[in-house]
Amino acid sequence: MKVTALNAFMFMLMFNVVLVAYPNVAKAEETITIKFDGSISPENAPILRNGNYYIFLANIELSIIIEKCNITIDGNGFAIVGRGEFQSKGIVLNGMCNVKIKNIRVEGFYYGIWLHNANFNVIMNNTFRMNTGRAILLSYSNNNTVTRNRIIENKGRGIMLENSNNNILENNIIVDNGCDPLILSHSSGNRINGNLIAKNNGRGIWLGYSHNNMLTENNITENNYSGVELYYSNSNLIFGNTISENNVYGIQLSNSSLNTIYNNNFINNTIPCQVDTSINYWDDGLLVGGNYWSHLNNFKDSYSGLLQNENGSDGIVDEPYKINENNVDRYPLVGTYSSLKIVSLNCSLSIVSNVEIKSLTMDVNGTIILHVSELNSKQLGIFRVIIPHKLLSPPYVVEVGSEPIEYVTIFENESLSILYFCCFSPSEILLLPEILYNFLYEFLIISAFSSVLIIKQRAKFKEVR
Repeated sequence: MKVTALNAFMFMLMFNVVLVAYPNVAKAEETITIKFDGSISPENAPILRNGNYYIFLANIELSIIIEKCNITIDGNGFAIVGRGEFQSKGIVLNGMCNVKIKNIRVEGFYYGIWLHNANFNVIMNNTFRMNTGRAILLSYSNNNTVTRNRIIENKGRGIMLENSNNNILENNIIVDNGCDPLILSHSSGNRINGNLIAKNNGRGIWLGYSHNNMLTENNITENNYSGVELYYSNSNLIFGNTISENNVYGIQLSNSSLNTIYNNNFINNTIPCQVDTSINYWDDGLLVGGNYWSHLNNFKDSYSGLLQNENGSDGIVDEPYKINENNVDRYPLVGTYSSLKIVSLNCSLSIVSNVEIKSLTMDVNGTIILHVSELNSKQLGIFRVIIPHKLLSPPYVVEVGSEPIEYVTIFENESLSILYFCCFSPSEILLLPEILYNFLYEFLIISAFSSVLIIKQRAKFKEVR
C-alpha cells in the first residue's frame, strides 16, 4: 500500500514538473508515435508515460500513431490540432486492441480518430470539432465502444462504420455537423443506443447494406433530411427512439426487409414515413404495441383486445395505421412511449401517455412515484403502464392526489402486469402494492384511534386529579 501511494505521489510530482516545461501548443517535424515497446517518439513529445498510461501535457499540432495494445491515452483536456489537410488523421489505431482514448479535444483533421482492423478499443469523453471528413471512422474494426463523446460543428460526418461489426455507440452527442452524423455501411451486429443526434445536415442515422443492428432510445431531431434511413438493410431492430421534427422523412426504408420497428415516437416530421414494397414489422404485438405517430391526431380508443373489438380503452388506437400494403402498424400508441429505468434493480417501467413523464422516483417502502408535467384542468391524462414484477408485485393501488383511482389490468402473467388508467390534472401518480396500501391505511386508523384513546385517558386523569 505504501509503495503504491509513493508511486502515485511520484507520478503526480513528475506530471506537475513536466507540465510547466511545455508551452500550450507543442509542434514537431514528425508524427508522434507510441511504439510497440511503449516508448514515445520523438522523446520530447508532450506526453508523459506512467507504465501503460499516457497523459497529454500540452496541446499538440501533429498526428499520433499508436503501435502498442493495452494502453490508455488521456488527453487531460488538451487538444490535438490539425491543419485541415485532406486525408489527415488525428489519432491512428491500425491493428491495435484494448486501447482507451479519452479526454482529448480533436480538431482540424480529415479523420479525427481512425481505426482500421482494430478491436476491443474504447473511445470516450472526447470532443470533436471542425474535422472535415469523419470525426470517428471504424474500418474493419469490431467490438469497440464509442461512448460519451461530443461531436459538434464538424464540417463532415460524425461517426462512420465500414465493414465493422459488434460495436457499441452510445450516449454520444452529435450536433450541428455538416453531413450525415452516423453512418453504418456493410456493418452488422452493432448497438446504437442513447445518442442525441440533432440539427445535422443529411440523415440522422443511415444504414446501408447493414443487418441485425439495434437502434434503441436515441433522440433524433431537427436533422435536415431524414431521421433514420435504411438502404438494402435487413433484420434490424429500431425500438424506443424519439424521431422528431426532421426536415423530410421521419423514417425511410428502401429495399430493406424484415426490420422490426416499434415503441418509437414519430413526432412532427415533415413526412412521417416513406417505405417501398419491402415487408417490415411495425409493432411487437398487442401487449407491447406499435409506434406513436403524431399525425394520427383524430384517433379513437374505445376498444381493446387482439382485434380491437372488445369494449374498453387500452392505450392502443382502434384502427391500424396502414403505411402501404406490406407495412402496417397494427397497434399504434395513443401517446408517446417512454422507458424509465430503476438502475438499482436493473429494470424499467414502460409508459405510454399523452402527457410528459418528467421523472420517476422509488420510495424506500417500494412506492413508485411518477412526476408528471402540468395539465390544464380539462385535459384527461391517459396512461398505459407496463410494470415488471421484479420492480413491483401485484395487486396494485394507483393513487392520485392522495386518493386511489380505478384502473384496468389489461394483461398479467408471472413476470409483468399492464395497467390502463385515466385521471385529470395529476402532478404525481403513486403506484404501490395493495398490501402496502392496506398496511398504511390500517396503520393510520390505528394511530388515529390510539391518539383518541390517549387524549381520553389524559382527560380522565385530569378529572381524577
